[in-house]
Order: sequence, then C-alpha cells, then structure tokens
Amino acid sequence: MITLDLIRSIDPQGLWDKLCTFDEQLHDAIIETRDVKLTIDKSRIQDVVITGMGGAIIGGELIRAMSLETGHLPVHVNKSYSLPSFVNEKSLVVAVSQSGNTEETLSAFEEAATRGAQRVIITTGGQLQETADTQGIPIIRLPQSRITRAALAYSFCAIWRVFQHLDIFQPGDEDLEEAAHFLQEQIEILASLEENIAIELARDLQNTLPIIYSGDGLMAPVALRWKTQLHENAKVLAYCSHIPEMNHNEVEGWELTSHLMGRLSVLILQDDSDHPRIRHRMNVSAEIIYPHAQTLKRVNAVGNNALQRVLYMSLLGDFTSFYLAIFSKVDPLPIEKIELFKRRLNEVDI
Repeated sequence: MITLDLIRSIDPQGLWDKLCTFDEQLHDAIIETRDVKLTIDKSRIQDVVITGMGGAIIGGELIRAMSLETGHLPVHVNKSYSLPSFVNEKSLVVAVSQSGNTEETLSAFEEAATRGAQRVIITTGGQLQETADTQGIPIIRLPQSRITRAALAYSFCAIWRVFQHLDIFQPGDEDLEEAAHFLQEQIEILASLEENIAIELARDLQNTLPIIYSGDGLMAPVALRWKTQLHENAKVLAYCSHIPEMNHNEVEGWELTSHLMGRLSVLILQDDSDHPRIRHRMNVSAEIIYPHAQTLKRVNAVGNNALQRVLYMSLLGDFTSFYLAIFSKVDPLPIEKIELFKRRLNEVDI
C-alpha cells in the first residue's frame, strides 16, 4: 500500500508536490503570461516552428496536435541542431528551453536568424535570455525550476499565448482557467492514495516493458509524454507507437514474443476525437496483441474539450510513472544517466 510516509521516504526532494500542484502552477502561469507583449508581425507568418528538446518541448508537441484541429498555419516541432529547409523570412521560430542553454536549441535558434525568420524565446534565463535582451527579441520568461519535466504547466501556457497571438486559439483566459479547475478536481482523485486509475496502471506496469499505443491525432504526443515520463521518473524502458501506422508493420512483430512472455505490458490511449476507423483498428489490434501481453489496458481521455483531455491524460501519465517509481522503491527525481551523458559529451569539444 502506498502511503504519504512511503512517498516522502522515496521521494525526499518532492517531485510529488510538483505533481499535486499542477493546477496551481497552471493558474500561476495564466496570470504571469496574461499581459505578455509579443512584437510579432503575424501578417507575414506562413508557418510556425517550435524548437526545443526533452521536457521543455513537450508542451509544443501537445499544442501542435491541438492546432491541427483549429489552426490555419502549419506547425512543426523541431528537435535538432538544424532547422527544416523550408524555414525562411515568412516563418516564426519559437525556441523553448528551461535553462536557456540547451545546445541543440541554441544552434537552431541561431540558424533561424540567418534565415530571416521572426523569433520568440521561452526560457528562464541563460544564453537565450541574453540574446533576447541584446537583440530585442520577444521573450516569455518561465519561473526557475530544477525539474524541467515537472514544469509543463508553465511552458505549455507560454506557447499557448504565442498561438493566441497568432489567432490559432481563442483569446482570453477562460479555456485555461476552466482547465485548471478541472485538473484540480482530477488531482484530488489521482493523489488520494486510495485505489485510483494511476495506482492501478502503475501496478500493472511493474516488472514489464510498457508499450503505449494511441491514435495519430490528439493522443499521439500524450503517448510520447507517457513514454518519456516512464523513462525519467520510473527509470524503465518504454516506447510508444501510433495507430494506424503500427498496423502496417509493428503488429507483425508480436508474432515471436514467447521469450518475452510476462514482460510486456500494453496501454492504449483513446480519445473521443479518434476517427471511427482508428477505434476499430484499436479493437482489432487489441485482439491480436492480448494473448502475447502480460496486461493490456485501454485508457480513455476525460474532459470537456481537447485542452482538458490533453492535459488530464498527460497528468495521468505523470502520476502513473511516479507511482511506478514508488512501487519500485526508486527515487523518481535524479536523472543520473542523463547527467552522466552530459558530462561525457562535454569531455570533447566538437
């Protein structure tokens, strides 16, 4: 049984507190970004590129998926040192980095200047803030946080404001405020420490390799968020894939899995916006996969609109990965392999 004392003993640095106050963080972000002034000539913009890495860019992934339903501009998420070849003076490049020093993001952002693109910075400081200050580039400042993956509310809201400025999302705070209130209610359930869906899912995932499937729409970046949170919080390998593409290749890979029996768990993330044929494909996929998986669960998004469903499902993944860490008795906060990689990377200057 999970108790608060057990959580405090395994998570002494307080990632739990970050999860339990997500709604408050979103409310704070709404207030802090309400009066942001963005000197962007939106009449020139024909495409938007959001560039960043890791936990800093997941808000961009979620917002891109939402913009596919309502947006009038193509939106691309970039996770690289370089920008796509189409970026030019008619592009808007939004650089998102918690530290302001992410090397891939800095490289892509500098390239945006050589292409003549308009630019916006979202960061807490670092080299990106210095660039904003010296070159007069519009900036949305994030509050300081040691845990980028637990700062989604702030980066998400900042990117949301950019998209409001571009008339992709409706102006004002109403949708965001309603989402914060909805998430407050859901957090009371997910943090209750009684049997809830996040604890149930975490128990199912114990000692397995989680595989997360979703449709190719609103839940696709949510599946990615689940995967990366399982990596960083629960310290387990996991991967995600999307329907219908996996029906054309990956489903065949379930044929020879006898050596993995009892080690593979499957989650299928479902949303009301999924195409009817996607739902049918999920049903058929589940029938084929079920005999080979230790456990297979469907998780349905809840919420009154796309914004609420995307944020709720992301938060559910956060709680699930956290509870899995507690079941495994591993501190969810340290990211020792990532820090080791960074140290080794910096040993050679290329």
